[in-house]
Amino acid sequence: MSAQDSVPTPAATAPIDPIPTTSTPDINAAPHDPEDPETGEIEDPDNESSRFYGPEPDSNPSDGDSALGDYRSTRSTSVSSYVYDYQYENGRRYHARRYSTEYDLPNDEKESDRLDLQHHLFLLTLSGALHRAPISKNVQEVLDVGTGTGIWAIDFADQYESSKVTGTDLSPIQPAFVPPNCQFYVDNMEEDWTFDHKFDYIHGRMIVVGMRNWERFFQQCYDNLHPGGWVEIQDLNFPLRCDDGTAGPESPPMTWSSLMIEGAAKLGVDLSASNRFRDIMSNVGFEEVTVEHHAWPINSWPKDQNEKEKGMWVLQNVLEGLQGFSMGYYTRGLRWRAEEVDVFLASVRERMKDKRSHVYLPIGVFYARKPMGI
Repeated sequence: MSAQDSVPTPAATAPIDPIPTTSTPDINAAPHDPEDPETGEIEDPDNESSRFYGPEPDSNPSDGDSALGDYRSTRSTSVSSYVYDYQYENGRRYHARRYSTEYDLPNDEKESDRLDLQHHLFLLTLSGALHRAPISKNVQEVLDVGTGTGIWAIDFADQYESSKVTGTDLSPIQPAFVPPNCQFYVDNMEEDWTFDHKFDYIHGRMIVVGMRNWERFFQQCYDNLHPGGWVEIQDLNFPLRCDDGTAGPESPPMTWSSLMIEGAAKLGVDLSASNRFRDIMSNVGFEEVTVEHHAWPINSWPKDQNEKEKGMWVLQNVLEGLQGFSMGYYTRGLRWRAEEVDVFLASVRERMKDKRSHVYLPIGVFYARKPMGI
């Protein structure tokens, strides 16, 4: 990852219309304390792949859930004047083929809006927190890899005014007006990192969908941290789960999940890679490796009200992103025709909206510390 070859975002190179302040919806209705088993959160399990538990289903589901409202991102970034040669497939825009690495999810405005919605979903999941690692209140140098729209980096820079936050991504889709202690660069996290300084905290979220070499990634995190610095990854863990048999392995959501894993694998991406994070972090040399597991219920089937609200946000996130998640893996990896994908996804959406199907997506938070004196 070459700092000197990095390209500033449109903030420095292109005129962009003013962007209204992004307001994050109320997150007071956050999940219960991590120790509460009803939330589905389990800390430090011995077996990462088998210790996920979803929330308790609601015995009296109804169609009257209205807590979600009509949330949409207020950010309206335009990158039309930027010179990158974006690729277009099946009606979606993808990042330029500037790098050897392919990222199989789109980078268009529809995906940007979904990423901002997903940010709110993480705030709900983490009780309003931007991170779990016990970093200093006076943290200085911060790196956000795969920053996407930059919404996490911007919020972090606002919350930690002493910090200098650098966000990197394959596409310049971040806003023009950002806090003075926040900057963005177009760069590839899978290439060599050659920053001229080290970091106190490195953060990544939902990057499993594009990463192909996790051993190298965590080694570069380790090498680019100050002694005592922290790395934290917040990511998904496929496949989808169902604890009570209400969605069998041949149901549309579970079939979709299996095919996602298969298609991604053909493109060199392991959607279950977070099962290995603890071991990789330890082998690289990190200490105090900590793992938290959360459940994202798909729709409002849980009994617990906080989990029910979270499930409504998850469903909105999935419905808005399902085509973007799937199209690259299915057409590039599995060689499906786009029309076949769309027909199949219609059945997946309908079943995901069915509250009788108690399906959830496992989410993990992984953080660790570089030893002092290294």
